[in-house]
Amino acid sequence: MSSAPYPPERIADLTLTVQSADMVRIFDRKYRDNPLGTGPGDSRLCAKADNYHVLYASPDFTTSFLETVVRDRYARPKPAAERKLFYREISMRVSANLMVPNTESLNLLDLRGDGCVRLGVGTDAIRAEDHGEGRTLGRNLHDDPANLDGILFSSRLTGQDVYAIFDRATNKLIAETARELSDDMRLPEILDRYGITLIRS
Repeated sequence: MSSAPYPPERIADLTLTVQSADMVRIFDRKYRDNPLGTGPGDSRLCAKADNYHVLYASPDFTTSFLETVVRDRYARPKPAAERKLFYREISMRVSANLMVPNTESLNLLDLRGDGCVRLGVGTDAIRAEDHGEGRTLGRNLHDDPANLDGILFSSRLTGQDVYAIFDRATNKLIAETARELSDDMRLPEILDRYGITLIRS
């Protein structure tokens, strides 16, 4: 019996079938040979102690970069001169393009827009800096009998789509070879847009 308190009809109404989707994942370079791999860790929708893992990716490179590397460090008022990023925080990471091929599909709970209100969960689950409510949501949805592949939500940093895919569904994805994040030609534009100074020491 499921521990998820969500009515099946609401889960069904909010479930989106995704095919032929492209997304970008940014992750630690020591795992570059396994771009679809997941492991224990604390994140928005799961905790290290949970019995499942989550892969996060976005179709928008800027969103992947901000969600993975920058996060909330510039969210509070501070002088522009303090918007600094150590080069090692980029050089320690790689990026990979992931795809949902035509032969597969992902069943994702769509919590963009008014999705949280329709499901009956607080918006803090996907928008708050604190991840407590999000992890409860993740556990409940992972255990729901609907057997969802993951969650689709809007980044609170950019408003763009983020895919949170349960580890049981990563075999539905294919990945290109990972590349050094430091070599990405889009980085200078992102650093300039957000006024970030790169420190190489």
